[in-house]
Amino acid sequence: MLDKIEELERRFQELEALLSDPAIINNQPEFRKLSREHSDLSPLVAVYRRYRKVIEQIVPVWSPTPLRETGCFRVRCWTSIGGQGLEGGRGILDFEF
Repeated sequence: MLDKIEELERRFQELEALLSDPAIINNQPEFRKLSREHSDLSPLVAVYRRYRKVIEQIVPVWSPTPLRETGCFRVRCWTSIGGQGLEGGRGILDFEF
């Protein structure tokens, strides 16, 4: 599943580059089409990037092996990220992989 999301993130980055290309900007139908696709992917990519940031901060504490090598496991921890939890305070993170 993460592979598919990573593929969508790469597409999102590709769209960002395309949308700044003068040839695409001058082709309004193509620009609108790519803008819609970019807009559709934006919320997913934002959540995925937030997820990755959280995982990067908690996985080294809980697992000495890279995430892809751990197989299936569950992480439950009490956290405060940079003084702010996920909802602006402390909270419990519960992930299943």
